[in-house]
Amino acid sequence: MVVELDSALTQVPSAAQTLEVLGLCAFGASERHHIVPLDRPTWETWAKTWPRETEETLREIWDSGEQAAALGAHDRVRVVPDPAGDPSARSPSTALTLLGYPLRVLVENGRHDRDFLLAFADTATRAQLETAEARGWLVFESAGGIGEVEPRLKRIRDHAIERCRVFCMVDSDAKAPKQLSTKAKDARRLIGAVARAAGMSPNRCGHVLERRAAENYVPPREIRRSAAAVLGPQTADIKQAWDAAYQANAATLRGGIGRPGTPRRRFLAALALETLDERVIAHLDFDQGHGADGTRTDHVVWNLLRPLEKAVLKDGIGKDAIREVYRRGRGYQGATDELRELLGVIWGRL
Repeated sequence: MVVELDSALTQVPSAAQTLEVLGLCAFGASERHHIVPLDRPTWETWAKTWPRETEETLREIWDSGEQAAALGAHDRVRVVPDPAGDPSARSPSTALTLLGYPLRVLVENGRHDRDFLLAFADTATRAQLETAEARGWLVFESAGGIGEVEPRLKRIRDHAIERCRVFCMVDSDAKAPKQLSTKAKDARRLIGAVARAAGMSPNRCGHVLERRAAENYVPPREIRRSAAAVLGPQTADIKQAWDAAYQANAATLRGGIGRPGTPRRRFLAALALETLDERVIAHLDFDQGHGADGTRTDHVVWNLLRPLEKAVLKDGIGKDAIREVYRRGRGYQGATDELRELLGVIWGRL
């Protein structure tokens, strides 16, 4: 976060508030936040009232803060002696409390959604987020499922500090384009309410995934690679059989499709996923496929599949297999810019 220090803070007679200003600067020394002195010459004069070593440290903190602020990606807070009548500003004591809070990324499952997001982070962003997490500046927090997101966001909305230090991400649960579940719509509405209360834009406070669920972003090549690591040399014959059956528009292939959950079935499912268009990729139930009762994937989406694709995807791939791919994932490239932008917002809000 960029912390803008009003020059009036250099004139406060209170020793306690002076210490609070130094405490704010200390956040810059640890590189947790970026401290920017407004009216730098006035602050340079103030810095000279301190011992030489402290003066030099303050200059380094401010130089670093100004460089980070120039990037324009970070949340900002302005600190003034008395913010009365100015809802966009904070007093030094309130700012200290605010800046001490970690950024809480509220998700349905803190462990698995963390793995999902970090799998798509580039090397530099992942390193920054993991460092922030290790230092207690970032917390991936489980809501306990999408049904618990609404009450959690309502409480956060009414807490003056927490609403400024939260980012919420949930699945859309959309079985077809633009058909968000009721709970996902509630989450989107409350993300907007939190944003308004915090004086921020909704995209800075949260995001409802465009695709049905986190599983729908898994790169098919990674599922294929995971299965191939078990199958070994068999993969060449399986791929050849798949190509022949797919060309013939058959519903099965030489050697069969294998039982659900086996490496053979996962390998074939990955081959199928590589052929599908965005409508299917975005809304297919990756966990259970068509489902035992044929309702897990909307029939409009399901009927876009060819016979062989239906055969190998009818039972899905399984959350456990996909979660393992995410757990090991590094630098995955998303099919859209959605996840890259989402990660950029989280990084900018630290």
